Amino acid sequence: PARATIRVGARTIHVHDVWRIHAAYGIEILPAVLMTWTLELEGLTTRFRSDLPDDSRSSIIDRTIRECEKCRHDPESAYLHNLWKSSLAACQLSDPVSGLPSFHAPDPGRSANASGYKVALVPVDLPMDRTMGDWLDSETGSVLVETINTHMIKWIGAFVDEGVAGWSMPSRDKGFYAAWRELAEGDLSGRFLGIPDLRQKFGDLSEAPEEMLCKHLEDLKIPKERWQYYLSRHLAQLPGWAGFIRWRSDHTGYPAQQHYPIDPLQYLAVRLFYESGMVEGLCQREWGIKGTLPALLAYWNEQREREQALSLPFSHATDPNNHAVCHQAWRLFHLAQFLELTPIEVHDLSYTDMSTLLEWLDLFPQSAHGPVWLEAYEDVYRENLLRNIRGHQGVAPVNHERPRAQGIFCIDARSESFRRHLEAQGPYETFGYAGFFGVPMSHVAFDSHDHLALCPILLTPNAEVTEVPRVGQNDRVKDYLSGTRWHQLSHHLFHDLKHNPFASFMLIDVLGMFFSVGLVGKTLFRTSFDAVKQWLQQWLGGTVVTQIPVEASHENEQGNPQLGGLALGFTPLEQAAFVEGGLRVIGLTKNFGRFVMICGHGSQSENNPYYAALDCGACGGSHGDPNARVFAAMANNPEIRKILSDHDLVIPEDTWFLPAKHNTTTDRVTMYDLVDVPATHVEDLALLVRDLEQAGTHQALERCQRIPGAPTAVSPRDAFKHVRQRSMDWANSR
Repeated sequence: PARATIRVGARTIHVHDVWRIHAAYGIEILPAVLMTWTLELEGLTTRFRSDLPDDSRSSIIDRTIRECEKCRHDPESAYLHNLWKSSLAACQLSDPVSGLPSFHAPDPGRSANASGYKVALVPVDLPMDRTMGDWLDSETGSVLVETINTHMIKWIGAFVDEGVAGWSMPSRDKGFYAAWRELAEGDLSGRFLGIPDLRQKFGDLSEAPEEMLCKHLEDLKIPKERWQYYLSRHLAQLPGWAGFIRWRSDHTGYPAQQHYPIDPLQYLAVRLFYESGMVEGLCQREWGIKGTLPALLAYWNEQREREQALSLPFSHATDPNNHAVCHQAWRLFHLAQFLELTPIEVHDLSYTDMSTLLEWLDLFPQSAHGPVWLEAYEDVYRENLLRNIRGHQGVAPVNHERPRAQGIFCIDARSESFRRHLEAQGPYETFGYAGFFGVPMSHVAFDSHDHLALCPILLTPNAEVTEVPRVGQNDRVKDYLSGTRWHQLSHHLFHDLKHNPFASFMLIDVLGMFFSVGLVGKTLFRTSFDAVKQWLQQWLGGTVVTQIPVEASHENEQGNPQLGGLALGFTPLEQAAFVEGGLRVIGLTKNFGRFVMICGHGSQSENNPYYAALDCGACGGSHGDPNARVFAAMANNPEIRKILSDHDLVIPEDTWFLPAKHNTTTDRVTMYDLVDVPATHVEDLALLVRDLEQAGTHQALERCQRIPGAPTAVSPRDAFKHVRQRSMDWANSR
């Protein structure tokens, strides 16, 4: 601010004093439509603010009693009555209730206002943070933005569908704008939007979305220098879908984007079509003017000037005196209470000092309070954390003995507590690392054709690995694939029948009894039903023992066109870099145990369409076991260990990296590639399995203390059983 302090009586008020009060209590403008109700009916100028601190309240009352003998019977009302009059006087305003002018002489430095002076009306203009539809909604009560959002969600949802819909949107391969352009004219719901000459507008659509976007902006006559802000506001009006579209356009290798392209340009071209047409229709119906920004501004400014010229009575929203009361006197009145100013001190404020106080409030708007509070909270949290860490510096016990095993877990909060319970079981040491373990990769599961990017969303994999059956699995693979085909056939058949307009009516009669068995089983007999379901899945397909080869072949190290330019596997130097980088980042460079468990995590959901949010975020919302298996395979390779040894990172020969996954729903740990574990480590493996299960029981008991409806006064083993039963309950999301 231009000034950081002002003198009020014998006190010096600093801008930080005002900002502190504003952040803690909020000195807000009084809405003009509430002015009469607030001042006359509620009488809020005759009693303290409810959030005024008790110390300030007592100090004001004591001083009022000392300085005014007549105020002793009701010091609060007397103080506030005089303070309100003084606030009006300091702002040189008339009392909006009595209509009496202020008793403060006009300040020479102040421009004329409604207190006996002619006021120049500020021209109406489109706010920088508003679109035409948004602005008209706020001024007229229309629902243009809501209507536009509804139609955009309908079209986008149909376009980005990836197999959920029974009927796919036609012409998606041409892109979002082209597909919408072909189909929108036949959309009967569009005829009820109030867009004039809708059929002609569809006929005038260009094939290029960028041309139509510019045309819509020009039709609305939005100044070119404001286009960027205007379009940004449109993106913010539907942030989730707009963000997803942006992500799709940035990830051109995404299979759905390759087949059905969509980008923010196409989205905005369609959105602006609806806005320009609906704004035009609203302006024609309501005021008989064109639906352009200049026409709207000219009409509204003309109406305001006509009202003033005819001396029409102002509404509370437009009367200059009342406007100033709401913006100036009201805020000064409340700020003075927190500053414990007397009515005389407020009355004697110069107009410059009064304006400075209000300017300080304006410089720290309500929208800035949240970020400031968040930053303050983080600062305090950080300072307390660092102070606690410094207090324990050098006092941590140094364990020179070799740990039984070490575990590298994801830094997910659900794995952190599991680590504590594992370390309590014996000589174990655990570390936290991002759940993709520093290996960004694309992964194809054995029974899937999907190419999953198992890495944080900000990274792009350069290589792909494929899960394959181990040698000697031919019969099992045949049985598994046969069962999988039958399962997929039944799934697709049911999906198609459910969405068929004719078959869906008979589906409940044909399959009702079958589904009632599942309904009763999943609701009343969850454990038994789950056991039967697991047995049935095993009988249909069995289990195939797999592995994930990580070595790169020479012919595709530079990128296989069939894999979208990705290399198949990793070179020895890449593998060594991943392993060395991961171990050095977490500080595991010596005193290795006989086992180093690489433990990813994943969740288990029965009835949650957003289940990916409960899986590993570092793996892009997928399970983390493939990354754990790849990292372990790299670290167990003697060739890779030789490279690491040359880099002064020596891993003992008897150290084995064991891949695993923590099920964060049941707190059970599943281990992978056990057939590769050396025979010399079998006893150590049995101990590790036992202690992992024991840690899971204690983790389950800790979770039961927080889960609503879960038993608390139970043993760890009973809590372990309870969370497993809960994982089968389709009334629980996780």
